Amino acid sequence: MSGAAKVARTASRAVRSFTSSSKAASGGHHEPDYVHAPSMYNLPAMKNRKLKFGLSVGGVVALGIALPVIACQWQQIRARG
Repeated sequence: MSGAAKVARTASRAVRSFTSSSKAASGGHHEPDYVHAPSMYNLPAMKNRKLKFGLSVGGVVALGIALPVIACQWQQIRARG
């Protein structure tokens, strides 16, 4: 038997030996899948909500402005040669 055939046979045997386990610590029927799910989207109760959302929105806007500007500058530098 050639070396490639031995490797293929060993690999197929190894792949068949992999098994998946059952779902660990699954809750009861009406319990959420995620521990913090009941309060996950409770945005009015979020601490420092205005600061967090302000920084995230400002960061996205800054990135949306800066990225095309940097791309245009890069293209102009490349076109100059």
